[in-house]
Amino acid sequence: MKTPFEFYTKEMHWDLVVNRGFRPLIDEKWGESLAMLLSLSWSSAHLDRPNFKLVGETIRGEIERLVTVDSVSVDFHLDSSNRSAKSIDFRGGNHKVSPDCD
Repeated sequence: MKTPFEFYTKEMHWDLVVNRGFRPLIDEKWGESLAMLLSLSWSSAHLDRPNFKLVGETIRGEIERLVTVDSVSVDFHLDSSNRSAKSIDFRGGNHKVSPDCD
């Protein structure tokens, strides 16, 4: 993926992005809900921007749409991932998985 505005100087960024509202193109393949979320997030009116609840709901909806494993809900997979992450022992530089890991 190409970095947006990669070659812009600070002055160019200020003029084009901040003053004129230029934004990267939104790929059609990203879907309507992500396109809307990005567009709202880039609003110059801060009150029009989405809150984190909407951001989370939109991302969860996209994951739900994309992840279908044996008809098991995305919540199960996210919860499993969270349990696995919590079972890793990072104390003292030891990166060992705890024996009570699922």
